Amino acid sequence: MTTILDPLGRLPRRQFLKQTTLGVTGLVIASGLSRAFAADNSPADAQLARAFEPIRYRPLPAKVMGLKKHTVLLNGEWVIDPDPGPGVREKSLTAAGWGAFHVPGQWVQQGYDVPLDKTVAVAREFSIPKEWAAYRVFLRFDAIHSGTDYWLNGRSLGYRENLFTPVEWEITEVAKAGEMNRLDLQMKVATTSERLSSSSSYAGHSLGGIDRAVRIYALPKLHVATMRLNAGLDQAYRDGELHVELGIDNPESATQTGLAVGLQLFDQDGRLVAHSTPKVDLDPLKSGRSTVTIESRVTNPLKWNAEEPNLYKLVLTLEQNGRALEQIERKIGFRTVETKNRQLYVNGARVKLAGVCHHEIDPLTGRADTMRHGEEDVKRFKSANLNHIRTSHYPCTQEFLDAADRYGLYVESEAPFCWVKPAMDLSDLEAILTPTSAMIDYNHWHPCVIMWSLANESRWGRQFEESNKLCKRLDPTRPTTIEDAFSDELKVTCDILSRHYQHMPYDNLYKDDPRPFFHGECFFLVYHERTDVAIDPGLRQLWAAGSADPNSDWGRSCLENVQGVKGMVPGIYPGAWSYLCASERCIGSTIWSGVDDIAFLPDGKVVSSEHGNAWWGLIDGWRRPKPELALSKFVFSPVWFPHRRLDYQPGQTSIRVPVENRHSFTNLNKFEFVWELNGARGKSRIDVLPGVTGEIQIPVSKGTPEGEVLLVRVMDKGDEIVNATLTLGQPGPRPLPRPQSGAPRWSDDGHIIIIKGNKFSLVLDETTGDFVASNPTHRAPIINFPSLHVTRHDFGDLNRKKPPYATFPDAATRVIDAVTVTENSDNLELMIKDHYESFAGAIRWLMDKNGVGAISYDYIYTGDDLDSREIGLKAVLPAACDKVKWRRWSEWGLFPDDCICRTEGTAKAARNNRWPEQPANQKPNWPWSQDETELGTTDFRSIKFCIYEASLAASDGSGVRVDANGDLHFRACRSVQGVQMHVLSQCALAPVTLKNGARLSGNVCLQLI
Repeated sequence: MTTILDPLGRLPRRQFLKQTTLGVTGLVIASGLSRAFAADNSPADAQLARAFEPIRYRPLPAKVMGLKKHTVLLNGEWVIDPDPGPGVREKSLTAAGWGAFHVPGQWVQQGYDVPLDKTVAVAREFSIPKEWAAYRVFLRFDAIHSGTDYWLNGRSLGYRENLFTPVEWEITEVAKAGEMNRLDLQMKVATTSERLSSSSSYAGHSLGGIDRAVRIYALPKLHVATMRLNAGLDQAYRDGELHVELGIDNPESATQTGLAVGLQLFDQDGRLVAHSTPKVDLDPLKSGRSTVTIESRVTNPLKWNAEEPNLYKLVLTLEQNGRALEQIERKIGFRTVETKNRQLYVNGARVKLAGVCHHEIDPLTGRADTMRHGEEDVKRFKSANLNHIRTSHYPCTQEFLDAADRYGLYVESEAPFCWVKPAMDLSDLEAILTPTSAMIDYNHWHPCVIMWSLANESRWGRQFEESNKLCKRLDPTRPTTIEDAFSDELKVTCDILSRHYQHMPYDNLYKDDPRPFFHGECFFLVYHERTDVAIDPGLRQLWAAGSADPNSDWGRSCLENVQGVKGMVPGIYPGAWSYLCASERCIGSTIWSGVDDIAFLPDGKVVSSEHGNAWWGLIDGWRRPKPELALSKFVFSPVWFPHRRLDYQPGQTSIRVPVENRHSFTNLNKFEFVWELNGARGKSRIDVLPGVTGEIQIPVSKGTPEGEVLLVRVMDKGDEIVNATLTLGQPGPRPLPRPQSGAPRWSDDGHIIIIKGNKFSLVLDETTGDFVASNPTHRAPIINFPSLHVTRHDFGDLNRKKPPYATFPDAATRVIDAVTVTENSDNLELMIKDHYESFAGAIRWLMDKNGVGAISYDYIYTGDDLDSREIGLKAVLPAACDKVKWRRWSEWGLFPDDCICRTEGTAKAARNNRWPEQPANQKPNWPWSQDETELGTTDFRSIKFCIYEASLAASDGSGVRVDANGDLHFRACRSVQGVQMHVLSQCALAPVTLKNGARLSGNVCLQLI
């Protein structure tokens, strides 16, 4: 049958034929590609382009007929010589100089610290099954990090240096079946590919090594040498269009006849699915490479998308004279990806990408041996209501893509280029095109891959222009982007415009550009503020502050805090995701970042990006969830509650709860809405189409007061999609304890004031304005008199010109102006007036005989501009007060029990002894919240925002309790004096600049317990 091809040897996308055979060699196709690719270049550039041949990999079969075992993994123990001599390939592998090297692995993680420009020798011996003698044998490295010369049995195989994609060699003529074979590699990290990827400098250490699996495998002499798949949809997005292009390699000089290709399709239940071309009889194949193109139609298959990841198993069998030669299996998904109307469409439906950037990282193996994390990472991100992954800044593992196919995540596969400088010529063109074409060939059949990224934060120029042309020619079914080209953006020819860390409103960026805009790197976590966050990991909760309802009092305060801030600010701008969902220009965003990029070396040194500060993940390197993962589940929930405070008047018999469906394909009738209100429980279902807002009607029992909280859980077959706590009406302030039981007894000898209550006594030194805790008469769970507490915002590396973290005021500059005691009918008033350098004011403490108190502070700042974070009071409690207990307000809902964000709980300063201390380079068996420093566990020392009540207490119940109306924040930490308590009226994401004359004041309801 005759087939008309386009100039690049491809079928028109919508053309359907039962069978097609072409007797065209792969070299001819490559030459045609190069000619088209080079059409607009100068003669010299055209010659360079014509010389480039895209990488094509052999599809690994599921079965090779005649062999029980057709693949042998070479992972495990190899040997390494970090300082090889000229005769290293002749040296026995048991001779001196060789050391143990585990594959997959990087050598620096295994104790071999070799300069990037030095050669390393790596080798191993392996046997090849003797039954492979009648087959062709191949060697594949799934990824290897270095420029490498390969030898097998003393014969050179060649040199390769493409990173993060496979390297493959045919070793049939060199391999010794049934015998031991020796493989030698000479490796050097400092290459052009390394320079263009910035990968070792980015990671902060050498990445030299063998990153992923190594295998040998056998194929029939005549076999499928290349395979390109596309499972698309017709123009109506109804029927499936399966396009299969095979390159069949006939090594014999004689023409081969009697060949056929069978195609079977199975659904997820294993049932055979009918399609139009189950078998193709091939024309006689001459010697060399022949291309076979097969088109088949599937009537109305289940479609693949991130919400409904419907997969089919394609089984392709190559046979000759009725006898199967090999069988290839692939999981495929029918779907289309398009950009139109400045938006991104999957299967004809507009989608928004709620994404996260993902590094391949393991704390003990670095960028190597990360395949085992693929499924776990996908499930973690999927659980957080994310639907997109960007593989920053290189292609990921096949295991990750397999999991993304199964669980449903859109993937942006990025070529291994980072911070590439402007180029005056095309001298690096081949080094750019080689791994780019390798990435496309290796990853193209995965339905999860919806976009190709040419590079990260690199200057646009001719080399990336040509790379983009190559991507479009090799795969016209997916859009392309470059992740922030820095300059000449209007010259970028990619389909999608991407920028990093932009300020809202995003739609104003290049308003006349017809392309969709993608916020390709943004919403980075609160980690740059190094000292701040080390002291108080709870600051990470500010990452999503104000996003639930930017129009609420809390939301407006968060907005005011970040509005007008110049430079980069961590976190999600309040309401940004809702803005993106509604935008007619923006297609989504990608959080920086998914996983902490931290690795441990054998000598105990910690290496990472950001000069050791890459604690930037939603999960840590051990894959433990961090608070931002829980927050992400709320922020990016496709079931959205637009109003967190519901209209309500006491006496109503029902309440209407608006619900917005932010899915692209899923009706909300798939989910069950389980609710709790004032002791009553129930379940509801609603029919709401994607992109539409509906309402749930929930009955309200008689006597339900205004301010009651409605809890709604959205459930999908037992799994919680999201939950929300919604307030009925306008809650009034709850009454707080007041010091009104009468004044305690007290005395004043002119130097010491002694106060005696029912279960406490205090000794106050009038000269120092502080308690004398060492005095035997002082018996109270507080060591010092509360004092003003202010911290300077730590900008970290976001602005190195700013001064570092510090606490104020300076106690060494304190001067006591007056100490007075006034007895009232209900209580006793202690007031201390003092001044420090740049601060002057007073603290007043009203207390009654039962220890109930009200503390107020009022100070004036008189210094230079000060970028503040925390403002409030601090005090020191005995070390025995090592348990914090709290109940607080949250703009979101209920958090996991081990999350520092939870609205109520208890936390101890020391980790439970069932989790003993262990080295940092050993995987913890406790939650992230139980990590511990000298300040206490993460759970203990993390700030509790918007408290209703919080206490610090000892095992006997004594301590201090603070009550509030969600308008104060509470933080504890261990210190050399005991346990520090901070009660804060301010703790914001962005700095709050104190000007000369600024007033610092607040009120705290505190009682001794």
